[in-house]
Amino acid sequence: MENSKPAFFKYLYIHIPFCEKICFFCDFFKFKKNIKTMELEYTESLLSQIKKNGPFWDLRTIYIGGGTPSCLDYDCWIKIFKALKPFTNNIEEFTIEVNPESVSEKLLKLFVKNKVNRISMGCQTFNDELLQQSNRKHNKKDILEKYCLIQKMGIQNISIDLIYNLFNQTKEDVIADLKMVKKLKPSHLSWYSLILKSGTVWGRKYLELPDNDYEFDNIINEELSRLGYERYEVSNYASKGNYRSIHNLSYWRNESYDAIGPSAAGFSNLNFNRSYLIHNDKNYKNWNYEIEYLSKEDYYFKILMMGLRLVDGININDIKDADLAIEYFWIKIEKQINNNLLIYHNDVLKCSSEGFNFLDSVLLDILN
Repeated sequence: MENSKPAFFKYLYIHIPFCEKICFFCDFFKFKKNIKTMELEYTESLLSQIKKNGPFWDLRTIYIGGGTPSCLDYDCWIKIFKALKPFTNNIEEFTIEVNPESVSEKLLKLFVKNKVNRISMGCQTFNDELLQQSNRKHNKKDILEKYCLIQKMGIQNISIDLIYNLFNQTKEDVIADLKMVKKLKPSHLSWYSLILKSGTVWGRKYLELPDNDYEFDNIINEELSRLGYERYEVSNYASKGNYRSIHNLSYWRNESYDAIGPSAAGFSNLNFNRSYLIHNDKNYKNWNYEIEYLSKEDYYFKILMMGLRLVDGININDIKDADLAIEYFWIKIEKQINNNLLIYHNDVLKCSSEGFNFLDSVLLDILN
């Protein structure tokens, strides 16, 4: 990175752009894994970027996502961990995303040896028919076996990703998934509603989404609360014991974070006229990045857009420049307070229970 960037990043995201199979709902940047040469070329680019960006890091968290990181060639992982080793001395949370079909005992041993202490496993659902329909490569049996293997290898902090409102998914299917959550007791859950984007297989078919979003969301929230999970963000839930994702909280709390890998985007919160996004272009090797400096309005809106996703909301004493953002948009914020969609009390701006269900509309009104 340029020497003109004085920020030291405490949070790092690394993108692994390879998948063994392309899910029909996925719009993340990825390549279908085919030849080892491609992965080796990508890894060399990654190592070069780690060396280049490293002087700006004082890392608290590392998050490696994708794509499907667990499908990356084992030899590539050895090189990546060696390059990251100088930056892991003070790591509190080191997360790697995996899919059930590509995680192995050998790979997990390597993860543990290199201070990985949190796994995020892409499950999506425990229903085999829905998994096959979504073009997932694993099944329910694979999920259970690999979940137990991860625990056996010594990683107890496990997050699982699930999706609701899938095509042909019924209320009974959602309840069955909740029963599996009760059985497995993961420390963290990310449970998203299906969104059809134009770049996905399903999106290109112009399919119409099922109209179960509100009903399924209520079922999930009520049952997870009964099971002892704390909903702390729109789609994220943590079990008791401080299992909120430290890394993801950096996004929602206006922290600076670096990102390397094709299509990954970082952010620096220097101040209202020096904050910027870091955009990496879409190339699996020798990618370049561009700096986009944010206008005052864009920067302040980003603080609101991300912070209002949190159940706790935006505390102006804890989140950098939150007071300035609230002041900048106050007239529109006050309107939403009068509509009982936002609450401002004791220096905290947050959504009301009703407002949380209409967050997109609230934000759109504030922006316009």
